[in-house]
Amino acid sequence: MSRLRRRVERYHNSSESPRTPNCGHSPTALSYGGWQKDQSLKYDDASWHYGGDFPPSLPESAGATHIAMFVSWAVLNGMAGDLHTSDFSEDREKLSKQEIAPGEWFLSVCDGKFTNEDLNSDGQQFAAAYYANENGLHTASGSYLADYDHAFSASETLYHVPVTWETHAIVSRFIEARLAIWRNGS
Repeated sequence: MSRLRRRVERYHNSSESPRTPNCGHSPTALSYGGWQKDQSLKYDDASWHYGGDFPPSLPESAGATHIAMFVSWAVLNGMAGDLHTSDFSEDREKLSKQEIAPGEWFLSVCDGKFTNEDLNSDGQQFAAAYYANENGLHTASGSYLADYDHAFSASETLYHVPVTWETHAIVSRFIEARLAIWRNGS
C-alpha cells in the first residue's frame, strides 16, 4: 500500500473526515456514478492533507501540490469549468503562459479546494473515474493518487514533491495516458 493511500485511508476512516458533509448528498440521489449536475462535490482539499502527521518541516502549501498538478492540468487541457473560463480567465492565461506556478495558481484561485466547479462535464466525469467521487479519493491501482505515488516514489514523502513545471510535465504524461484509456473505455 502506498504512503499516500495509507494516509488517505487513515484520514477517511477517522471522525475528522469531512467527506460526507462536503458532498451534501446521499449516494442514492446520484446520477451517472457521480452526482447530479446541480449538486456540489469536493474532490480534495489541501487542508485534508496538512493536518495530523504532515511533515512539520514543510509549509502547508505542500499539502496542495498533488491537487494543484491535477487541477492545473485539467484547466490547461480543455476540462476547465466556467469558473476558470469566465471568472478567472486572466489567471488561467497566466497559468497557460507559465507566468505562475501550478501550486501558487491553485492556492490563489481555488483556495486549496478542488470541486466539480473547477471542471466542465467531461472533466467531472474523468475526475470521478480517476481522482475521486462522492465516496472519497481513489487510491487503487490505476488511480491518480497511485500514479502520483509511483511517479514520485523517490521523494521522502509525496508532500516533498516540488511544485514546479517539471513536476507538472511528469504528471501531465501519466494523466494523458490515463485519459486516453478512459476515453477508449478500457
